Amino acid sequence: MKLCGMTLFYRDIRGSQEKQPISDAVRRLAAVGYEAADANLVMICNKTLRLHEDDWKFEAEKIALAVQETGIELTQCHLPFKGKKVKCHTPEDLEYYYEMMYRAIDVASFLGIPWGVFHPETLRGMNLSDDECAKINHEMNDKYIEYALNKNLNIAYENMTLGKCAGYCTYVEQMIHLIDSYNDSRIGACWDTGHANMVYDDQYEPLLKLGHRLHCTHINDNLGEGDLHLAPFSGTVKWESVMKALRDINYPGVLNLEIGLNNQSPDSLKDMNYTYVATCMFGLEKLLGEEIDALGLKRTFTMDGRVFFTGTEVDCARANINLRVAERVYILAGEPFTATTFDELFEKCKLIEWENYIPASGAFPVAGHSIKSALASIPNCQKILKKSIAVRLGEKYGLLRLPEDGQLTKIEFFIFKDTVYMMIDTSGIALHKRGYRPVANAAPLRETLAAAMAMTARVRPDIFLWDPFCGSGTIAIEGALIATGRAPGLHRTFAGEDLHFIESRYWAEARNEAQSKIICDSSYRGFGSDINPECIETAISNADRAGVGKHIKFFTADAQKITKPSFECKGTLICNPPYGERMMSMRDAEALYRNIGKCFAEMSPWQIYVLTSCEYFERLYGRKADRVRKLYNGTIPSFLYQFYKPQR
Repeated sequence: MKLCGMTLFYRDIRGSQEKQPISDAVRRLAAVGYEAADANLVMICNKTLRLHEDDWKFEAEKIALAVQETGIELTQCHLPFKGKKVKCHTPEDLEYYYEMMYRAIDVASFLGIPWGVFHPETLRGMNLSDDECAKINHEMNDKYIEYALNKNLNIAYENMTLGKCAGYCTYVEQMIHLIDSYNDSRIGACWDTGHANMVYDDQYEPLLKLGHRLHCTHINDNLGEGDLHLAPFSGTVKWESVMKALRDINYPGVLNLEIGLNNQSPDSLKDMNYTYVATCMFGLEKLLGEEIDALGLKRTFTMDGRVFFTGTEVDCARANINLRVAERVYILAGEPFTATTFDELFEKCKLIEWENYIPASGAFPVAGHSIKSALASIPNCQKILKKSIAVRLGEKYGLLRLPEDGQLTKIEFFIFKDTVYMMIDTSGIALHKRGYRPVANAAPLRETLAAAMAMTARVRPDIFLWDPFCGSGTIAIEGALIATGRAPGLHRTFAGEDLHFIESRYWAEARNEAQSKIICDSSYRGFGSDINPECIETAISNADRAGVGKHIKFFTADAQKITKPSFECKGTLICNPPYGERMMSMRDAEALYRNIGKCFAEMSPWQIYVLTSCEYFERLYGRKADRVRKLYNGTIPSFLYQFYKPQR
């Protein structure tokens, strides 16, 4: 028995009343690994599946193409039924419902779907005999059923919920009564395990009675009341009995998971797997890789300034919110490909399934870089790739001109040694812009580099951190964020939140997860000092915005004259003194380095980490570093001098 997924798994498009086309849902189900799918046609009545229009065959052809390309099998469909999702309060409502019922049958027939699931009229509270109920069902439904059978669509009546009172086809005997009244093997049953769990403690005997009539299933769980559509083993359904019965009656159909209708579908059953690309400043790849590992994600490849890893939809949000040294997080679209000519670039880019990422109205600016490659002209690459994507989308959506007035999807290309990586930006504003530093002092240090310095120094709650050149407070703040477990992106927004193929709930889940990891009662303390009083005012405001103001004491002090605190503590000095590039002259910077070398020697046994672009800093400072790490502060090559061994 194959496992079957519903196209309804992927119905919502963020920020729109529009529902995701069934063709897109089919591709996503196939990508996850499903071999069969249930085409949910209920929402056709709400004008949300693009199949209610007169040119419905165009949309149906897109579904057929998705089926052909993925090899997935459409084994059943759910036909419309009157209820919460389909209002039938007025004669006009009913007339439209009837029209859409025929339309759904036409669509199912066009797609070659063998079985259509149909709700019987339950006639609750009417105190009618089974014969009377069957007669009314024939009178109301036979016109559709005859039409469906003539279109080679078999009909499976579904067992109904118990509700406030039992209705017709709540019990298996009533289902058999109705199905057998047709005396036609093309009329069968669909067994909803969740509905049955409200009626039967054990479903083995009812399924045995249904026997050969059973052709479709709706597999879901609940707690014996409420149609919750939980995943199997999340409720009280006795699954051993269900599976034994299906085997004993030689059930010929699929196991269709009808779960998650209340947003409770397990991520493992429905999430897409993506390859992500996290970028960083040169020299930070190792730290970034360790961060990715700490999130439980799998690294696949590392190159200068980029770390590739795999994850699900929720990991897009988790990476953006939690990574401290990443500059951006991208989704890799398609597979990397080789291109040495513009024709090759156009054709291979066109093979990527851009319709999975960009809706018909979507805007998709293209930008990028090329390094050590035959295709060196960035403007020409931009034009070719933009045209290639536009042609693909135009063909898929049947549009001669793309409006580009909807969802913004920023495309980034990276060509390295003739290998082309096509990516979708999920970060938007660069990740080093946390949001706590709207105003910075002269020559500010990037937040990501400050975080890397603090991570290299292994900042912990029990280690006192002091930045004696604090400026706008970036190093002290990033250290406090790490020590108190605060995610760097917790209070900002991301471009990925507006991408329709990543559900909004994942961002909420990732933020909740990050929030839960904050050490609210942390005793961590740190210092930030600077000779400029204006810097101190800015730093205090920034720390408050970052939520760590109570953990850092900022004050005015000359770094050349500081002394150890009066209280006993293990401590670390981390600083980024002026380079002689944008602040003070090189001669002044050299004098400063000599002076702090003498001053910091009195801080022993504290560990000391100094970032500067001066290649001969050790000679000026008066001590050989235990380790030197080359980094980049923006475009300035810099060196992180690390003094962590006790001085003899």
